[in-house]
Amino acid sequence: MGKMDFSVDEGRTPVSEKEKKLVNSWKKKITSAEKRHEDFWKLAKAATEIYEAEKKTQHAFNVLYANTETISPYLYSASPTIFCRPRNTESGNPLALAASTVIQKALTFLIDPNTPAIPSFDDAILYDVLSALVPGRGVSWVRYDAVVSGGEGAEPEVTEGQEVEESEGSPEAEEVSYETTYLESVPFDRFLCGYAESWNKVPWIGRIYFMNRAELEEHFGDAAKEIPLDYTEGAGGNTIEGKAAAPKDSEGETFAKVYQIWDKTTRKVYMLTLSADRMLKTVDDPLELEGFFPIAEPLCFMRKLTTIVPTPLYEQYRAQAEELNRISVRINKLVGALKVRGFYDDQMQGIDHVLTADDNTFIPAANIAALQTGGIDRALWLVPIERIIPVLQQLYIQREQTKQIIYEIMGISDVLRGAVRASESATATNTKAESGSRRLQKMQGYTAQYVCRLLRIMSEIVASRFSIETLQQMTELQFPRAAQKQQAVAAIQQAQQQAQLAQAMGQQPPAPLPPELMQMAQMPSWEEITQFMQQDPARNFTIDLETDSTIATDKQAEQEQVTETLNSLAQFGNAVTPLLQTGLLQPESAKAIMLSLSKKLRLGREVDEALQAQPAPQPEQAKEDPAVAAKAAAAQQKAESDKQIADIKMQTEVMKAEALQQTLALKQQVEEMKAQHEIESQQRDAEKQQWQQKMEQISQMLAQQHTQAMNESQLEQQALGGSDAAV
Repeated sequence: MGKMDFSVDEGRTPVSEKEKKLVNSWKKKITSAEKRHEDFWKLAKAATEIYEAEKKTQHAFNVLYANTETISPYLYSASPTIFCRPRNTESGNPLALAASTVIQKALTFLIDPNTPAIPSFDDAILYDVLSALVPGRGVSWVRYDAVVSGGEGAEPEVTEGQEVEESEGSPEAEEVSYETTYLESVPFDRFLCGYAESWNKVPWIGRIYFMNRAELEEHFGDAAKEIPLDYTEGAGGNTIEGKAAAPKDSEGETFAKVYQIWDKTTRKVYMLTLSADRMLKTVDDPLELEGFFPIAEPLCFMRKLTTIVPTPLYEQYRAQAEELNRISVRINKLVGALKVRGFYDDQMQGIDHVLTADDNTFIPAANIAALQTGGIDRALWLVPIERIIPVLQQLYIQREQTKQIIYEIMGISDVLRGAVRASESATATNTKAESGSRRLQKMQGYTAQYVCRLLRIMSEIVASRFSIETLQQMTELQFPRAAQKQQAVAAIQQAQQQAQLAQAMGQQPPAPLPPELMQMAQMPSWEEITQFMQQDPARNFTIDLETDSTIATDKQAEQEQVTETLNSLAQFGNAVTPLLQTGLLQPESAKAIMLSLSKKLRLGREVDEALQAQPAPQPEQAKEDPAVAAKAAAAQQKAESDKQIADIKMQTEVMKAEALQQTLALKQQVEEMKAQHEIESQQRDAEKQQWQQKMEQISQMLAQQHTQAMNESQLEQQALGGSDAAV
């Protein structure tokens, strides 16, 4: 995928007659479309100026701003909860379920990418809601951006939004390093479309770009020299000849108006200007969307029967709003006239100081005689204001009545504005709330449909253009790649063959494979998922939003709803259970009633899907004849008794056999102990004999030693006796 190149070759060829004819045809279509939108643009511009308080003196009571700020929070105030599921849920195709999970998680990531460089999804929808409430139409353009690198050493290339086309080079030579899809809001005076009775029959749509000279040269090269800069913000406003406005607050900079036309008939995108005879660029079906247009049906809260060109909601009560402004202006003037003014007698000195003095101030009287004669009352002549007060009171009453008429036209009840009186009954308050909610529910439905259609376009782009690497990063789903799945399948087949061979040879089977490997082989691969998504995402998947997920809920109302839901479910269970037990109500019928109750209570799509997947309870069997049941029970009891007796006998025999075995084992242990004892006794006798023999040997040795010692002693004595005799 490459970038849509607006550059033009230096050697430009002359414009062919065919191209001139095509350009002139589109000029006529654009001029006709601008003429149809001219009144709408004027009214929308006037309503926008009132909302933005650019004419404060003319609109003393800005009821348009008040109504818009009252309604808008009830239309979109939170990011949507997305549900994506296969259209054919009964088939249970794991590939379709995996693909729908990928799309759901990818869309959930895209509506909150947390990237400052990308416009926020919520900001775009809020801008569209505000555009639908004030100018009368909200449009967001679905864009696709990608950073493409053309191989080693190549500079990364950024493709912007719808300006994307297939590259002519080898797809293997390019790699998408980053890609995303997002919404870009289009101002009310930068969008136009071809004539049609309904939106699904619109033949083409157009978007207006105002480009300065540098932007023209960047996009169109040398062809920019042929394009005059003939649009600027004039003194009378930024609308030129009642047509699309040049950029506001552009400080007098000049622009060229460039049209980008998406033609559904030829499925081509054209870039041209009304001042040139050459087509600046032509691209064949850049995004390959089923509906071709990169936008959903514009968000409009006032549907019309005769044309698709919108009208601002303000036009429905503009006369009353102007009357309200006139009344407010008069009230302001009369309030300004309610002042203490008049004349005083100049002969009464010091009276002017008395009128301007502070509280509790006394001034010395200079002309006592004048004060004693007529008093201060006769010296003052005040301008009468008594006649102004009744007029002012009537104006206040008339203003409130005019406001009520406007609120009735717009369907803004007192409850929505927080203007409930304490004296009103609960029935009256609930009636106002229900009346206002019905009108709001219609507008909320338009907003939810608009958001859902934009998400479906984004899902088509995700399914057809996003790479596997991008989807892995966005969803964090652990699906295997094709090579990993093939390796897992090959390993399982090899293990099965080894197990069969080991069984045939009577050997021990190999160790079982890890469960992760078996799970990987059963899961669809990323390549299979992306191929399935690219087949026909619009027909294979359905994208819905959870009910009221884009609307901020009241905590007290939410708690009351939960309580009522639990009570309703409890009452349903108490009422259905006897009917199921008696057979008056079949389980399938009870399940259908529960599904209908779940939808009315708005329990959510997850609850509905869980109820649909839940198997129906098995009905109780019909009751049998009591006599037959008694005989069957007696026979069953006798069979159980016989079985118990047989079990007892068997247990007794087993116990006898076990006792006999224990007796024999005990006898054997006794014999072994006796034999061991005899062996030990013999060993002790042998050791005793050996000890006795050793003692006898020791005694004999001691006796011999004693005898030898005695002999030696006698010899010594004899020797000593002989020596004495010699002496």
